[in-house]
Amino acid sequence: MKIVNTLIAAALAAAVLPAQADTVTPVTDQSWNQFFFADSGSAWLDDFAFNSPGVQSFTFTLSGPAALKVADAGLAGDVFQVYDNGSLLGATSQPAGSFANDAGVDFDAAFASPLWSHGQWVLGAGEHVITGVVSFSAAGAGIGALQVSPVPEPATYALLLAGLGLVSVVARRRRA
Repeated sequence: MKIVNTLIAAALAAAVLPAQADTVTPVTDQSWNQFFFADSGSAWLDDFAFNSPGVQSFTFTLSGPAALKVADAGLAGDVFQVYDNGSLLGATSQPAGSFANDAGVDFDAAFASPLWSHGQWVLGAGEHVITGVVSFSAAGAGIGALQVSPVPEPATYALLLAGLGLVSVVARRRRA
């Protein structure tokens, strides 16, 4: 009987994995996807401003919810307006640092620090075209990036809690 209970608990825990949202395309590895920009008012660009760049957009389809993160890097002090399918999602945070602070291209560090501008939004299932405009640029040009990561759905948490509850029941019976 104990083996059957353990197998049931394992099956419930394994069922949690497929309940997560699919990863996105072309942002499949959850890495930071860079964009460039010129002075305030410019759109996100696909290359440095002095290289005659084109406007940069990020297109992907989600089958479930996902988190969109946007971060400034390089020199601090830039703020972005972020759009999804032409609708404003919002602005990144007001940076606490001056453009003398330089994160290079360490977007994880920049996202975690109040010295650099950053923002996060939850996107639903469907097709998304993410674009941005620089509302303030301290240095006149720079680099930023976005990252899209799947967010577990509520059913995922329910299955996880059910599996953990069953495992604890099995563990209590073993002790008794």
